[in-house]
Amino acid sequence: ALLHAADANNTEVVRELLKNEQVRRHVNFTTETHSLEPIVYAAYNGNYDMFKLLLAVPDVKIDGAVLYQAIAHNQNMLTDLLARKDIDFNQVSATERGQDAFPAFGLFAADPKTGKPLLDDNTARDRLVLIASRIKLNAQDELGKTLLIMAVEQAKSKTIEKLLELGAAVTLVDKDGKTALDYARELKTYNKERIIKLLQEAAKKQMEI
Repeated sequence: ALLHAADANNTEVVRELLKNEQVRRHVNFTTETHSLEPIVYAAYNGNYDMFKLLLAVPDVKIDGAVLYQAIAHNQNMLTDLLARKDIDFNQVSATERGQDAFPAFGLFAADPKTGKPLLDDNTARDRLVLIASRIKLNAQDELGKTLLIMAVEQAKSKTIEKLLELGAAVTLVDKDGKTALDYARELKTYNKERIIKLLQEAAKKQMEI
């Protein structure tokens, strides 16, 4: 029942169910048809009230999927999770696309129906600043993509600038043998030249170190 209520985004039912100690003991329960824990559904739906209810259950599991969805969908959730120093922000878990990814890649999550980024450039940059001290900045997913490459693919110039300021490596290559600069040269956006310049200047500085 808790799974169905969380999936249906029904906060009041979740609130009532969590009053039952037996339900609270099975807060991480999943099924074949509902393979995600209730708190992951809350994070995916951006439902902060439900998320707080579930986060308060002592045995609730906080894994990479929860972190990824919180980063992608709700800054209040992210702030609450950051307050808990015992949480590893580098846990790898499957995304909604079925690929394994680090939670920070939620900065560049896309709507599964439209393919459009969930976060605009300003929001992605601001959330990056929040999590910067807790993540591996140059982590690569199973396709070899880095945060910098993903930011370039979405032409997020402010986020790119912040990543470079934090020390993101420009010359790392993905499994297609392409760097962030290679992807920048393929852009068809108004800020293409600015992004290329940012990357070229950062690459030069990194080579001098």
